[in-house]
Amino acid sequence: MFSLLKPGADAWRSAKATASNREVGIAVSAHAELTIIRDIELCFESVPGTVLQLAALIHAKKVDSVAYLALASSFLTSGSVSAYMSWVLDMNKAKREGVRANLQQ
Repeated sequence: MFSLLKPGADAWRSAKATASNREVGIAVSAHAELTIIRDIELCFESVPGTVLQLAALIHAKKVDSVAYLALASSFLTSGSVSAYMSWVLDMNKAKREGVRANLQQ
């Protein structure tokens, strides 16, 4: 966790896993697992942290410049996670076909 290798390992497992080489007994695919983990991270870590930091900045009488840097980091984290999830869903061919079929109806 502290080595910062987990995101890379998760992405590698997701890219490597396909329907043909999926492990036996796995409930969800690596791609679904990665998406679920990113959803949880966004909903329960990135967004609440950003809101908490913003509330602290609003109510603080004296604000250090490091606080603004931390808030910017929180905004970047939330934005990058949501953009990554959107990109991953857009790269999924089955999802694109489903959206295209729904739009044509």
